[in-house]
Amino acid sequence: MSQNDLKNVKNLGKKSFEEIIEKIEETGYSVGHDLSSDLVNALKKKIEEVS
Repeated sequence: MSQNDLKNVKNLGKKSFEEIIEKIEETGYSVGHDLSSDLVNALKKKIEEVS
């Protein structure tokens, strides 16, 4: 998942974007690291639910 993928999520603001990047990095991943499509879809769904 790239930063561009995250930026394209509907209703995702700058603060939320930064928080997501931080949380992903806390798990040991980096943005741009290949994540499973299931995880990517789950993240997008969760973001849309809270937006």
